[in-house]
Amino acid sequence: MSRVVNVVQIFVASPSDLAAEREALETIISEWNTISSASFGIMFELIKWETHTRPAFGTDPQAVVNAQVGAFYDVFIGMLWSKFGTPTPRALSGTHEEFERAFQRLQTESSPPDIMIYFKDTPISPSKLNPEQLRRISDFRASLPALGGLYSTFEDMPSFQSSLRAHLASLAQQFSARLSHTNSAQKNLDETIAEGMSGEDDLGFLDYLEIFETRMESATNALNLIGEATNKVGKQIKQRTAALEKFGAAGADTATTRKIIKLVAGDLDAYAEVVKPQIPLLASSRDSAMHALASALSIRVEFNRSNDDLMTLRVELDQVATVAFQSKSSLVDFRSSVNNTPRMTGDLNRAKRGVIQQLDLLI
Repeated sequence: MSRVVNVVQIFVASPSDLAAEREALETIISEWNTISSASFGIMFELIKWETHTRPAFGTDPQAVVNAQVGAFYDVFIGMLWSKFGTPTPRALSGTHEEFERAFQRLQTESSPPDIMIYFKDTPISPSKLNPEQLRRISDFRASLPALGGLYSTFEDMPSFQSSLRAHLASLAQQFSARLSHTNSAQKNLDETIAEGMSGEDDLGFLDYLEIFETRMESATNALNLIGEATNKVGKQIKQRTAALEKFGAAGADTATTRKIIKLVAGDLDAYAEVVKPQIPLLASSRDSAMHALASALSIRVEFNRSNDDLMTLRVELDQVATVAFQSKSSLVDFRSSVNNTPRMTGDLNRAKRGVIQQLDLLI
């Protein structure tokens, strides 16, 4: 019997002295997926640089890892013991930079990642002690409560494994509850679509094709409107950025800078207002179109027709999928650009948050 399992991505960050713990994490996740995933409808996927990056060049190695791993995982697990790691151009270490990226998402996104930090409290051999590394770990650990963070400690591998099993079970329950809520909302949407197609027992092959074409046109129009708005706001932000750089080089005062930033915030607010109503329209049009197409294809077997039209349809649907994938990739890039905009003023921060919320829903 088929079953639906939802994948939750877990990204792990740690310096090289916790290789055994990284392997234990992978083993326990595999164990969970085998034994418990069916019960909760949740399967965990471990994201780590060893398996999710390839050789490449960038401004620095950590930037390459950031680009290839991405920032759309669901859970961040950070682990520290005796090493804090090697500094990057943007942070005190690669692990620290990965935490900062996850924490920024926690502050700005409507569906941020869960962040779980573990510290290993096991004596370190004197020959491996590095006072500066230990000081940075201590400072980082001391900073977490002020950020609202609750961390976990472990002394040996059995205690680490025990904690992980308990915490993964808690995560699964949490994500399962979230998905139940989402599925309930989707069910309401499906019922609405079904009501809109009441009396469809009387519909025929050509009727369904007409519904499919009409709904696809609506979905395409919504995507085109979103695409035009995205291009427009991208150009506006580029112009505002150029103005900031120009006035900054000329020694502009704070008032001028704030004025330009306020314009950027206004651009983002306007963009969010354009995108917001298109999302439910896009979703309902797409679902209704595919439902109609499936119904048309089920009726088609009653006709003695060649397969030429099916091959043409397949090509057209492949093209639709390609365009959708390209649109999604562009939106992901734009979302990253908005998210990386410095938090200069309250107006800008609120506008960023609004845009990111809409983009998360759309993506």
